[in-house]
Amino acid sequence: MNQPKILFADEPMGNLDAEIAAEIVGLIFELNATMGTTLMLVTHDRELTQRADRVIGLKGGTVAADTRVESGLSREAREPRP
Repeated sequence: MNQPKILFADEPMGNLDAEIAAEIVGLIFELNATMGTTLMLVTHDRELTQRADRVIGLKGGTVAADTRVESGLSREAREPRP
């Protein structure tokens, strides 16, 4: 609505039915693609993480994995990056 530079979403599809959740996911990623909005999604949905450019996994409150996707290929980062 006001063209945010960053959109924070904590479990954005958690309480939605599958059809509405798919629409919301489409809108969120469309905002990213068309407006360049950075998305910060918190989710347990592995299917949703597959659409991300970067996935940071937490375990016990610390970074356990930092995966970036470049040119359609995933690679594990050796160190977490800010």
